[in-house]
Amino acid sequence: MSAFYFIGMIGLGLVLTLVLEGVVLLPLLLKQNDKMPLAAFALVNVATNISINVIIYLVGLFGCFLDGFMSEGLRFALIVIALLLEIFVVQIEYCILKKFVEHRHLFWYVLGANALSAVVGSILLALLSSI
Repeated sequence: MSAFYFIGMIGLGLVLTLVLEGVVLLPLLLKQNDKMPLAAFALVNVATNISINVIIYLVGLFGCFLDGFMSEGLRFALIVIALLLEIFVVQIEYCILKKFVEHRHLFWYVLGANALSAVVGSILLALLSSI
């Protein structure tokens, strides 16, 4: 995988995340009187999205280096790691956004936004990988 391909995939994933999560969270973010909730949303998503994708890539790369190929065990490990990282990301995003957004169901919005983004991103990645 070339560096340009990897950077392009990270960029595509980031844009997709911002759009999908933004659609879910935008009504809550726009209810506030200032732009801080939008800035917090953008910054936390940029940081967490890039981090999670780089971690998953490096774990996969390291696993392939050890095994010489993508084994079933490594695929399973990557899925588990991705799920654990997504849970961590939901917690991070919720803890940051609750400082700017007052809504009693904020956690469920954040969870739903991240679930939507993760599912659509996984489907898109699977489709792009098969090309």
